[in-house]
Amino acid sequence: MVSCDFNDQVWLIRASGSDKETQTLINPLNGSIEERKIPEMEGQMCLAHFEEWLFLVSDVTDDCFLLNIYSLKKISLPSIDEESFQSLGLCTLTSSPTSPDCIIIFFGEEDNFLFFCHPGDKEWTELPVDLDVTHVKTMLKYKEKLYVVLLNSIEIIDIASLSTGVGTTHVKTISMDKPEHFFSFGIGRLGNLVESCGDIFFVRTCFPGPTQTVIDLDIFKFEETKTDWERVESIGDCAFFLDSHGKGGQSFHAQDARVDWNCVYQMLSCYDGKRLYKICLDNQTLSFKLLSEEAIQGQYYGFFNWLLPMRQPVLKPELCISSYTNACSTENLNSNEPSRLLFSKDGWALALQGYNQLCLLNPFTNDFLHLPILEYPYSYDGIAMSCAPNSLSCVVFALVGQPRGEFTKIIAWHYGQDEWYQMEFHNNCSFPVADNNPVFIDGEFYCLSRLGSLGVFNPKNNTWRILDKLSHIYSDLD
Repeated sequence: MVSCDFNDQVWLIRASGSDKETQTLINPLNGSIEERKIPEMEGQMCLAHFEEWLFLVSDVTDDCFLLNIYSLKKISLPSIDEESFQSLGLCTLTSSPTSPDCIIIFFGEEDNFLFFCHPGDKEWTELPVDLDVTHVKTMLKYKEKLYVVLLNSIEIIDIASLSTGVGTTHVKTISMDKPEHFFSFGIGRLGNLVESCGDIFFVRTCFPGPTQTVIDLDIFKFEETKTDWERVESIGDCAFFLDSHGKGGQSFHAQDARVDWNCVYQMLSCYDGKRLYKICLDNQTLSFKLLSEEAIQGQYYGFFNWLLPMRQPVLKPELCISSYTNACSTENLNSNEPSRLLFSKDGWALALQGYNQLCLLNPFTNDFLHLPILEYPYSYDGIAMSCAPNSLSCVVFALVGQPRGEFTKIIAWHYGQDEWYQMEFHNNCSFPVADNNPVFIDGEFYCLSRLGSLGVFNPKNNTWRILDKLSHIYSDLD
């Protein structure tokens, strides 16, 4: 049996198939890693999960089954021959196997078909789909409908039509134009659908280039009556746990999972290894734990899945009432354009409206100041201001660099100016700018590179220099 402390918090678990006899578990609270032997999972790969239920497929035989990770109860499913398995793509488990409407659904990547079965069926069923499903990103069952995210749309399929044996019934198409509108970066994105508190959310993370180094995250709630998306700034007393490989996400009451509420957790592959991200929506902060090489061994063989605590039954209706009101509301900053907070200091916040309009606002005094329009859409690695804008010495500074760090582009705005001052500096050594806001100290802005070196910009004389990197200090010197 699994140890008794297994189901009292959230974990990341990976079924490694026949690669090794143990399963890798990661504690997201402290980043610790341990190996546990769960005989029922030996030689299995996890293709989908729903709460405590895992859909496991053998990488040696044609066997597959559902496993309750806490009770270790198994539910056998019809086998899948190797030829059929090779043509299958993304998979989802729609609900708990204890529910009569539980279905395991695959999409066929080549011939546009659904491959599915219910627990208790003697064989898998294949049905044609009148959609191009060669680029399915993620999918989620919500209110008896299957929401399928493609490249530029979300397609809704009536799950009840699967029982007809004729074909699927397409309900409607939801355009993805409006969620796209909120992203000012022409860079990589990763989307997940999450059901939470009876609503469906679309969560999208942004990252530059081929590595999934998170620089931004936006959450949208689907308004069924309008068939439209509404951007939200909070998920209340819940936490979202996102998968990194198209399996969607899960929502859980943060206190029961022993994590911080109104936060999003996600593990992604970055240039320096596996990062376990925590994005706090309250204060718009991002942090991560870099996992050791031990955790990422065999990462191409088996994916990590979020394993959440057992949900406690609700005994009284009043226990469901959240103390956090207006959990999914948003306030526009005197504009119809979407806004994103970038920096704060001395009671003032620096925000981006739309693509190229920066503004300063004080939520305590309701003071508001538009800065000059940017020449190009905002795409800087870091931004900061020297002090509150009620001072004549206020300077707003932003920078961006090349991946190789050959040069650095800088813009600066001084109090009272009606345009941005733009500069470009060629570096005498590599300075790939880190995704981190600068720090203003003693009249200068200090900026961090991904190599650990510091760059310094002086706003008085508009000079840029790179400091020599300090050598390591050893305690065992003679």
